Amino acid sequence: MKLSDIDQSFIMAMAVIFMALGILYQVVIGVLYQRMIQSTDTLSGGDNKLLGQCKERFIQCYKLNGGVSNIAVFVDKFMNRLRFAGMSMSLMKHLSGQLMLAGVFVAGFGVCKGIIEGSRFVDLLPFYILSLFGIYLYLSVCSIVDIAGRRQMLKTNLTDYLENHSRASGTWHGTKGETAPGARTGTQ
Repeated sequence: MKLSDIDQSFIMAMAVIFMALGILYQVVIGVLYQRMIQSTDTLSGGDNKLLGQCKERFIQCYKLNGGVSNIAVFVDKFMNRLRFAGMSMSLMKHLSGQLMLAGVFVAGFGVCKGIIEGSRFVDLLPFYILSLFGIYLYLSVCSIVDIAGRRQMLKTNLTDYLENHSRASGTWHGTKGETAPGARTGTQ
């Protein structure tokens, strides 16, 4: 297949598809995190499958070990294992950026092909517009979705819930030498 056999409209369509998929991945990640954040308010109800699994794992670990010494690490491990459609959240985030980069690269390829074929600037302008608009839209969606902020909020909510759950069980997991709030110290 020769370079001249590839149509400019095909190149434009490929660039749009890559950019749209990159933006779509960002939106999907944001929606998943938002749903989990909303579900942490009613974690005892179990309306979110992933959070229900987290709660069950915590309860099993708590029963097996007689408590969980570091709840923040437990939550971190859980968050790092989150998957959607067989892909981890971090993979989806990185794939989103790579797809966007591929879209910009394909648009650049279209410009180079047009220059080699002797196209006018007006014929190449749609590729430049597509690249700029795509990057602007991607960055806008990234700032609106705020994956890092949502991830931190979910982590905080889960840690708070699990710490409260462990305290309600009658065991306090504070720092060494620290007693539970309201516990008797043995001195009267």
